[in-house]
Amino acid sequence: MTIWGDGLRNSPDGSNCRQSSRLAAFVRGDVGLDNTQDWYIQLDVTNDFVSPDYYFILWLFGARPDKTWLNTGDIRDRMLMYFGVGDQLPNDNARAGFAIDVHLIVGGLSNVMSRGGSRLDPVPDTTQMRGGYNRVTVQWLAATQVYGWKISNSLGERRVYVAQSEINRPLPERTYFAAGTTDNGMWMATGWTVHSLQYGYGNIIPPPPPPPKPLKIGEAKGLPNESEVNLPGKIVTLCEPGSFYFVQESDRSAGIRVDSPLNFPLGTVRNIVGTMGTDQGERFVLEDSENSATVGWQAVPGPLGVAGRSIGGGQIGAGLDNLGLLLKTCGRVTYAAPDRSHFLIDDGSAIDDDPAGLGVRALIPSGLAFVPAVGSCVVVTGIGRPYTRSGGGLGCEIMPGRANDVQIVSDGWSRLAALREDLTRLQGLLGGVQSMQQDVSYPWVTFYTLSSFAGYVEEDLNYRRPESEGGGEDPVILNRALEQLGDLEKMAVRLESELREALQGERRFPEVPRWSGTTRPLIQAGSFVGPTISLIRDTPVQRPILFNGYGHFSQIRRDVDKFFSYGVNVIQPDIGPNAVFPAEGVIDTGPITEDVQVLNRAASAKVADALLISPHYFPNWMLDKYPHLRKQRAGFIQFCIHAPEGQDFLRNYIATLIPAIKDKPALQSIVLSNEPVNMEEPCQYATADWHIWLQTRHGSIATLNARWGTTYSSFEGVPLPNPMDQPQNVYRDRVPSPIWMEFIRFNQESFASWHQMLADAVRQYAPDLPVHVKTMTWSFLRYNRVVDGVDPYLFAKLSDINGNDSQYWYTFGAGEFAQEWLESAMGHDLQRSVKNAPIFDTETHVILDYEKRYIPARQVCAALWQSAVYGGCAQAIWVWERTFDVERHNVSGSIMHRPACAEAVGIVNHDLNRAAQQITAIQTAAPDVLILHSVSAMVWDKARYGSCMYDLYRALSFTGAKVGFVTERQLEEEIAPNGPVLFVPNVKHLSDSAFQTLQQRQGLTVNVGDADILAYNDYNAQRTGQIQAESLPYAYGQTTWHELWQSLISDLPAWGVHPLVQVLGANGEAVWGVMWRSANVSGGVVVSLCNYRNTPMSVRLYRGGQAQEATDVLSGQTVSGVITLQPLEVRLLLVPVPLPGGH
Repeated sequence: MTIWGDGLRNSPDGSNCRQSSRLAAFVRGDVGLDNTQDWYIQLDVTNDFVSPDYYFILWLFGARPDKTWLNTGDIRDRMLMYFGVGDQLPNDNARAGFAIDVHLIVGGLSNVMSRGGSRLDPVPDTTQMRGGYNRVTVQWLAATQVYGWKISNSLGERRVYVAQSEINRPLPERTYFAAGTTDNGMWMATGWTVHSLQYGYGNIIPPPPPPPKPLKIGEAKGLPNESEVNLPGKIVTLCEPGSFYFVQESDRSAGIRVDSPLNFPLGTVRNIVGTMGTDQGERFVLEDSENSATVGWQAVPGPLGVAGRSIGGGQIGAGLDNLGLLLKTCGRVTYAAPDRSHFLIDDGSAIDDDPAGLGVRALIPSGLAFVPAVGSCVVVTGIGRPYTRSGGGLGCEIMPGRANDVQIVSDGWSRLAALREDLTRLQGLLGGVQSMQQDVSYPWVTFYTLSSFAGYVEEDLNYRRPESEGGGEDPVILNRALEQLGDLEKMAVRLESELREALQGERRFPEVPRWSGTTRPLIQAGSFVGPTISLIRDTPVQRPILFNGYGHFSQIRRDVDKFFSYGVNVIQPDIGPNAVFPAEGVIDTGPITEDVQVLNRAASAKVADALLISPHYFPNWMLDKYPHLRKQRAGFIQFCIHAPEGQDFLRNYIATLIPAIKDKPALQSIVLSNEPVNMEEPCQYATADWHIWLQTRHGSIATLNARWGTTYSSFEGVPLPNPMDQPQNVYRDRVPSPIWMEFIRFNQESFASWHQMLADAVRQYAPDLPVHVKTMTWSFLRYNRVVDGVDPYLFAKLSDINGNDSQYWYTFGAGEFAQEWLESAMGHDLQRSVKNAPIFDTETHVILDYEKRYIPARQVCAALWQSAVYGGCAQAIWVWERTFDVERHNVSGSIMHRPACAEAVGIVNHDLNRAAQQITAIQTAAPDVLILHSVSAMVWDKARYGSCMYDLYRALSFTGAKVGFVTERQLEEEIAPNGPVLFVPNVKHLSDSAFQTLQQRQGLTVNVGDADILAYNDYNAQRTGQIQAESLPYAYGQTTWHELWQSLISDLPAWGVHPLVQVLGANGEAVWGVMWRSANVSGGVVVSLCNYRNTPMSVRLYRGGQAQEATDVLSGQTVSGVITLQPLEVRLLLVPVPLPGGH
C-alpha cells in the first residue's frame, strides 16, 4: 500500500518532511498472504494536531492490482492499523478515537471501501513503539460511491471531501519507502507530509458549499457562463461518445448539450451537476461527472415536429427556443455536400443560411449508407443546433444521431411517370428538329440517356432486399433511384429548352463527325485516322478520330448496339484461353463465335472493339498437367511466364483466336495483357535466362565482380533475386544493391520479351492489327513499383499503341485540386515521349469503386478531355455494369448508375471529335521541356527522386510549357532530343552509357536538387565526369511544388521557354491550378484550358503583355476579357492571330 497525505512525495528516507509533521509507515513482523498484516504508522506532530481543524486522511493503493487478495472478503478483520499520537501530547488526546475511512484504488479505478464515518473505539496496544498508542481495526464494507467522509475524534466531527483528480491519480511503477517494507514485496508504503487547512495543501479541503438548487433546462439557459447548475431528472436524447450528449425535459419544454466524456444509452435519466457555458451560440453544461449521476431510464419523448424556419426558435429562426431539443422536420433535398458532412432540405421556408442552396442544414449521421439525393424528399429527426455560417452569423441545423433518423419519403413513381410523359413530348420535338436536316447527335445523346435510365430507375424503385437480408425496401437503392431521377429531370428540362430553340430557328446543333464503322482506323502521325460520316452526311471524310466508350464485361456486349445512341464509339471486352480450351484436347469455338457476332454488331453500330485476350485467364488443367507452371506471383498472371509449355499454349490460343476475327473492321486493336506485373519466385527457366543475361551484359565474371564489388566464381553462382520473398509486402522499401539493380533491368527486359512473344503471335496472323498492353500508369512512375517489371520504353517498342490503365479520382473538395490528375498526366506525357503513337487507356477510372456519393458530370468531362490533351486518343471507362449488391460488388457506384455522367461521356466524345484537328495539334506538338526518367534513380534514389519528379511536373503544368520525358534507356540507345530544356530531378544514379549521351546532348540541362546529381552510376560507383548545367534549388521533404513553380515562372523565360499564349490571372498575375497547352494551327493558336482547382478561377489570355480575344472552338462565341472557369471546366479557344516563336 501507499499512504497519501497532501500529494507532496517524500524522498525515500523522509528527509523532505517537516520535522513537526512527519508521517512514517513500516511493517512489524513477518508478512505473508495468509497472515494478518500489521502496519505501524507514526505521526510526529505538534500538540494541536488533534484540534478540530487538523485531520489525517489515509489512502491505500495496491501496487499489484493483478492480485485479488486485497478485497472485502479477504481483508475484513485482518488488516490492523496502529495509529496514535506521541508522548508529548496529553494522554487523553493520545487515547482519542478516530473513525478512518480507507480508500482502496486498484488498477487505476476507485473502489471506495467506506466505514460511512461511524466512530471506531480505540483498542489499547500493549506493544508500544513510542509513548501511548491506540490500535484501530479498520472494518471493510461493500464498495459504494463515496464523495467524501467524516472524521470524528473526542473534540468533534468534521466532514472531508476529496477531489476526483485525487482518486484518479496514476500509480507509479515503483514506490520508495519512508520506512520498512513487506517480506513478500507485494505491498509498499511511503511517507507523505500532512499539512493543515490554513496552508491550502493536499486532499484536505473545506466542505463544499451546498449544491445549487434544482433547475429546469430553460432556467439554466438564462444563467451567465460559469454559473453552477443542478439539473435533475433529464433524459438523454442523443449521445456523441467521448464528447457530449444532449438531454431534455420530459415535457419537451427545453433541451441542452452536456459536455462529458461519458457515453449513455438514449433514454438514460441523469441528475446533472455542472457549470454553464456557450459555444458558437449554443448553450451547454460542462458536466461535473463526479457529482452527476444516472438515476434511471425512460422512453425518449417523441420529437417535436417543426417547419424549417422554426428550427432554432426565436434565437435564430421564429417561435420558441428549441435549440437542444429533439426535433423532426421534412423537405426536399436541395444540396448534398461532396464531403458527406451535410445536406440541405427545404420545405418552402427558403432559408438561405448556406451559400450552396436553400434549406435547413442537416448533418449526415454516422452509419448512414448513402447521401440523400438532390430532389428527394426526406424526413429528418435530430437535435436543433446553431452553427456559424461561412459568411458570419448564426445559422440553424438539425443533427441526427442514428442512421435511421434520416428517412426517404419516396415520390419516385409519380416523378418517373411525369418523366415518361416528358419523354413522349421530347421525342416529338426531336423528330421535328431532325426533319429540319439538323444533326441531332447532341440532343440524341441526352434523349437516349433519359430513355434508358428511366428503365434503370424503375428497376431500382422495384427492388426489394432478399429475405435473407431482412427483405423490404433498400434505402440505398431507393436513394440511388431518386438521385438518378434528379439528374434526369434536369436533363429533360434542358433538352426541351434546346429543342424548342432549334425549332424556333434560334439554335443549330453542330455536325458531329463519327467513325463510319466500315474500315479499321489507321495509325498515322500519332493519331487514329479513319473514315467519318455524320447524321446529315453519308460521304466519308478521312480525319483524326478520338474514341471514348466503356469496358469491360458482359453488359457492353449486350449493349453494343445502343452505344451509337449514347454517343460513344469504343468498347473493350475480353476473352480468355480458359474459355477456348476448357479441358485438355477440347476446343470450344463458342466464345470466339460470340466475339465475331459482337464485332459484327459493333461495326453496324459504328463502335470500335479493342479485344483483351486475357492470358491471365489461364486454365487450371494446364497447371495440373504441368505443375512447374504453378509459381508464386503477384498480379493477375498466376503461372510461370518463362516455362516453354505455357508460352506454347498461349501461342496456340492466339493461333486459334486471331484468324477468326482479324478481318473484322470493328476490331480496332488487340490488348495483349491486363495490368501486367512481373513478380515471380525464381524458376529454372528464369534462372538460366538470368545467367545468360549477366554474361551478355558483363562478358566475364571478373567484370561483374569489379562492377558489383563481389567475389562470384561463375555466372551460374549468381542467385536470381526473389521479388516474392515477402509476398505480403512486395512493394516495401527495399535496400538497393548492384544485384538488385541488375535484377530490375533483367526483369523488365524478360517481361517485355514475353509480351513480344504474344505480339509476334498476333502479327503472324494479322500483321497490320495493332497491339498494345494495359500497363498501369503508376508502374512507370512510382519508385516502389519499379519491381513490377514494366518499362515504358521497352513496352512502347513492342506495341503499336501506347496502352495504359489510368485513374482520375474526384476529390470531393479535399486537397488542392478537384481531381487527382497528376499521375495520369505524367504517364501520358511519358508514353508520348517514348513513342509518338496514340495512347489508349483501356481502363479509365473516373469513379472510385463502391462510391455512393454524387459525382458531377464535369468530373467525367475533365478526365476524358484532359486525357486527350495529354495525348490520349481512346478511353474505355471502367465500368459499364449495374448491380444491386452495393456493399460487396466492385462495380457498385459505377457510371451505369449515373445518368448525368453517362450523358457527359457522349457529349465530350462529340466535342473531341469535332475538335479532333485542334486536339491532334496539341497532342503532337513538340515538348518545350523534358524531364529525365531514370530506372537507376527509382532503385537507388527512391523518394528523393520520385518526390522531386512529381513536384517538378506539377509545377511545370501551370507554366504553359508542354512537358515531355527522356528515359534512361533512350539515352543508352543514344536517343537524346536536342533543343528543349532538360530537367534532372534529383537523380543521383544514372548508367554510364546514359550519362555519356547526356554529355553529348545539345541544349540546356537544369539540375533540380542536391549537389550530387548524376554523381554515381547504376552500380553505385562514383563518377568523375560532369555535365554543365543550370541549377534549381530543391530540398527533398522541404521544398514544395509551389516554391518550384514560383522559381520556374521567373527562370523559364531566361532559359528560352515561352508558351505561345500566356494564361494569367484577371489582374495579370501568375496563377496556379489552371493548366493550359497550346499549338499552332491553321488560323492562329489553339489553347486548351482546364481549371483543376476546387474554386472558380478568373484568367485572361495574353500575348506580348497584351490581353487577347479568342474564339471558342466548340461554340463559335467570341471570348474577350476575363474568362471565369468553374472547377474542372475545360475550354478550347482559338487565338486568331498567328503568333511568332513558340514550339
